This record gives sequence, C-alpha cells and structure tokens, in this order.
Amino acid sequence: MTKPLVAIVSLLLIINSASANSAPASQSDQIKEIQEQLAELKSKSVSDWSKKIKVGALIQADGRFIFDDDVDESSFLIRRARIDAKGQLTDSISFRILPEFGDGNNGSLLDAYIDWRAGENSFWRIGKFKSPIGLERVQSGSRLLFIERGLTDNLVPNRDVGVAWNYQTKHSEYSIGVSNNAGDRQDTSSDSDSGKAVTIRAHWQPESFRGLGVGVAASLSETSDNTDLSTYKTSSRRTIFRYKENSFRDGHERRFAPHLTYFNGRFGSFAEYILSNSELNNDLGQQQSIHNRSWQWVTSWSLTGEKNSWKGIKPTSSYGAWEVIGRLSSLDIDDDVFTYHADLSRSIQQADSAAIGLSWYAHNNLKLLFNYEHTRFRAGASGGDRDTEKLLSARLQLNY
Repeated sequence: MTKPLVAIVSLLLIINSASANSAPASQSDQIKEIQEQLAELKSKSVSDWSKKIKVGALIQADGRFIFDDDVDESSFLIRRARIDAKGQLTDSISFRILPEFGDGNNGSLLDAYIDWRAGENSFWRIGKFKSPIGLERVQSGSRLLFIERGLTDNLVPNRDVGVAWNYQTKHSEYSIGVSNNAGDRQDTSSDSDSGKAVTIRAHWQPESFRGLGVGVAASLSETSDNTDLSTYKTSSRRTIFRYKENSFRDGHERRFAPHLTYFNGRFGSFAEYILSNSELNNDLGQQQSIHNRSWQWVTSWSLTGEKNSWKGIKPTSSYGAWEVIGRLSSLDIDDDVFTYHADLSRSIQQADSAAIGLSWYAHNNLKLLFNYEHTRFRAGASGGDRDTEKLLSARLQLNY
C-alpha cells in the first residue's frame, strides 16, 4: 500500500473513531475490523518480499607476474565482478540471474535460469547455466582452490542454453539435459547451428566409501558448419593453441569425463580426466576426426585443522584459516590436427603443469590466495619447444 493511500485510510479511521462512542455496536465492529486490516497491510512492506530475494556479490582482484626466457609480463585486473540475484517465486519455482562485469567485460550474462522443483530431491532447470561436463567446471568460481582452473578446462564447454533434469540427495547427484551444443571453453547465449547436445552426469559418495566420491559425465552431439572454435589457454590466460580461421566443427562430437573426489578430515583431493572427440572440416573439404585429452589431480591440506570439503574450508578462529594446495595437470592435442586445422604459429602440441599455492581464509567472505605455476610445452614454436611459462599470481576475493 502506498503512503498516500495509507494516510487517507488513517484519516478516515480518525474521523470515524471520533463518533465511535455514539455509533451502533455493529459500526464499531466494522471500524475495528478496518483498523486490523490496515495494520496487516502496513506489515506487508517491501521487506517481506526482500526475504524471498537474495542478492550476493563476488569480486576477485588479481595480480599476475609471468616469467619466461624472453618476456616478463605483469598485470593487475578485476578477474570477476558479479552480482548474483536469486529469488523464490513460489515453493516450487525459483530463479537466478548472474551478470559478469570483470575480466574486461562491459557486462555479459552468465546465468539466467528458472528452477521448477518437481519433487523433494528433483528439479527441472530451464535457461542458461553451466554445462555438467568437467568436475572443476561445475565448481563455483568463488570456491576454486587455485586462482584459475586447470588445463582440463580447455576441453569442456562453459555455459549453454537448454533444459536439464536434476536429482540430488546427500550422497548422490544426477543430471541429464539437452542444450545448444556450446564448444570447448564456449559461453554462449545463442544457437550456432541446428545441432543439439545431450549431456549426462552422475556422482556417488555413499557413507560406506568413507569420503570417496566417484562420478562420470558425458556428452553427445552433432554439428554442421559450426565456426565456434575456441582457443586454448594456460592459467596466465595466454593462448597456447588456436585453430585456423577456415576450420569449423562439422560432424559428431563426444566427451567423456570420469572423476574422483576424496575428503577426510583436513585433507581433500580430486582428480578428473577429459576425452574430447570431434570432427573438423575446412573450406577445402579436408575433414578429420580429432581426439584431445587432458587430466588433472588437485590436493589440499588445512594447516589450521579445519574440516576440508568440496565446498571449501570455513575458518573457526578469529585469525582465519590457512590452506596449502598442489596441482598436476596436462593437455594433449591430437597430432592429426596439425595436418590441416591447427594454426602452427600459435599452437603447442602438449602442455604439462605443476602448481602450488597458499590460501588464507580471513573470513567466510574474504580470502587471499597465492599461486605459483610452472608449465612446460612441447612443439608449437618454429625453433623448437615453446618457452616454459612461470606464473606467480595473487588474488584478493570478496564473496558475499
């Protein structure tokens, strides 16, 4: 109820109250009923609706220092700057809108979906959301152990538009969906061709496994004259592989991604393997089947004794919590792609990375990260292997 209307009704009540003593009993009851209704309307303010809307924010300020034999690079950037709006329309219908303003974006839409809860443990998701392929890709950007995801992130799609059915319990997760078929590293809001991708994911972590979780994800699709071919990057965000401009996706595509997780006390670890098969073509009709592979193994240890979990560490002391982390990862590009479809001036054939890090959880919403990563390359330079990349990076993260 608007303020002018409340004032008018209140004035009428005052006038009626002046003659309440001489009014019949029925009229006095009516006045009392109106007063009660007015009090109820006043209590239904904007704050009642705001309880159904949750607005969060994520800010990640990074510093990167790259050292190799020829070039020293340093930069500061806002890697992520997001406003996360979630709402509950009814007991069964909710939504999420997540725009991105960091990493050079003037504004892009990451997530925009509606969830319809079909049962106690199941729900349908419609809109734009993360692809379920890739264990680390599924993890929220605010909960990543390292500043950047590993080399496996090059072979999985980012976000896509579609519909998915999800089933979640305390010890298991299942998902099956249909989407527009985003390519490797792609974050798309539109459809590039008439083909669609079917994706599935399952993860089990029963109590009898004592902290061990086992899962698998896969996708199957078919494309036609699709020019959405991504570039592959390291944690420094520098390009290490690029397809030729006249190449395009044309044919069957399949991904297979098994993974493991293990959390016990202050120790945590996960591993994943990505196999990506696709068919490429170009304007000369040179078609090839490509098989790219990648894997990574990540471990973490709470130095201050907090319990470790997939959702991260929560400090129990006013001094915060400290965590040490390590990662090994590798990316292997199919040799055949270099015959027709790889940009030989910008493309490596294999990358192997080792990284260590130290994180300070100053608060549940404030985190400071330090990473060092050493990445070696094979092939991709006219005079031999590309120079080894040595990356020192730091991040201040505020997540609310």
